[in-house]
Amino acid sequence: MDEANGLAELMIQRGVNPDTSTCNALMDGFCLADRFDRARELLVSMGSKGCKQDAFSHSILINGGSARIRK
Repeated sequence: MDEANGLAELMIQRGVNPDTSTCNALMDGFCLADRFDRARELLVSMGSKGCKQDAFSHSILINGGSARIRK
């Protein structure tokens, strides 16, 4: 996940803003890696990264949070 997140940051540095699908994929990866807090931080910062939140963005966090509770 660190490598994927670094690639997204490199995109931003080079003037290429990640789209909603990219942010959603990162959030899903963070949830799967049991880094729910990082996924939530990404959701909050999506607007400043040029991404618009969608229903899928929120469902990723809902599912990720539910998985944490079930563990």
